[in-house]
Amino acid sequence: MIVLLLILYGSTSEQAFGNETKKKYETELNNTKSTFEKYFPYVKDSLSVLALFLGIILTYPLLRKKLVENHITNTLQSIQDSNRKVQIECQKLIDKYTPLTYSNYPLRKSNIDSLYNEIRNLYYESQKSSSDIATILFYFKNTLQGVLKHYDHGRNPIISSDLSNFTISILYTLTAYSSKVIQIPRSTKMVQKKIVSKSIRKFVSNSNRNQYKYFSQGVIHDPRTSHLIVFFDRIKQTKNSLIKRSAFKIYNSYNHILNTLFLYRIYVPPILEYKNGSSLNLFLIDFKYRIPSEDEVVELTYTNLNDSDRFIDSLDLKKIKYQFEDAYIKDSKFKLNPIKVTKTCIETITIEVKEHYLELKFNSLKKAIKTKMKSEFNKYEMLD
Repeated sequence: MIVLLLILYGSTSEQAFGNETKKKYETELNNTKSTFEKYFPYVKDSLSVLALFLGIILTYPLLRKKLVENHITNTLQSIQDSNRKVQIECQKLIDKYTPLTYSNYPLRKSNIDSLYNEIRNLYYESQKSSSDIATILFYFKNTLQGVLKHYDHGRNPIISSDLSNFTISILYTLTAYSSKVIQIPRSTKMVQKKIVSKSIRKFVSNSNRNQYKYFSQGVIHDPRTSHLIVFFDRIKQTKNSLIKRSAFKIYNSYNHILNTLFLYRIYVPPILEYKNGSSLNLFLIDFKYRIPSEDEVVELTYTNLNDSDRFIDSLDLKKIKYQFEDAYIKDSKFKLNPIKVTKTCIETITIEVKEHYLELKFNSLKKAIKTKMKSEFNKYEMLD
């Protein structure tokens, strides 16, 4: 009996202990579940924000690249459409001015002013076109502005069909540019450009700008560009010094002259320095072979860029070879031996010299010329 009672008690105690343990476990489980349910929404929201943040970080470069590509695509289409408009307008002007080349009637200032207004309007349209077109039209518009500033019919050398021929040549150049397919930039990469000098950059806000590395619009204001060589090659078709001088004064740069001289394998000082110690210089704005010519003569056109200083009028043209020296290559020992010197337009003279001497100077100075040209090119690159 005693043993039976002990067994029954032990069984009852074990059951009671099991029930107590079960209740304790269920209580702890409920507490744990209650804590998880309490904090799970916060954890869920935090994970959602983190996933969104990571998604933005990972997808932003792709999204940015896509936006840039779309911008370039839309811009290229706009350029192409504008180029077509410019092409049509150029053809209309070619048809209008071609008959004027059949005669050699002198042009009055009002005629030039009318042409200027047409080219100016075309230039405004070119702001949505390619840089090639905008640049050439910028040159042409500003050249005509310079002509109008100084042209006085009856006092200056007469402008006649020369200007019409020059105009048509430029218009054909523009139609050639406008008919080309716009080049797609090789990359959508952007670069940061500094706007102000390094010495004051820390005192200026918004001193940087972002721009496409391989894509741009607008006028190319770089006197080293091939566009300037093309433009002055068209100017060679005119004999009028005022047109040449007005074009040169756009940048007052002789880079295109030096490049063209190098192609012809002749050397002419792009700057002549007055020997009497003053700061007055003459700049070479054009050279041209005189055809026909038994002596193989080259016509050099030099100008004083200062409009208000009547320096040329005071020169003794018979003594000009003694009054100037080469200011570009100081030790070139270039001797100006003119065959003929003529005053042409405002502060401009034409000097005729023998081609053979210019060829000899090129051969003897070729290395020095190349070194000087490269140095000036790199110097401009650093400034840019």
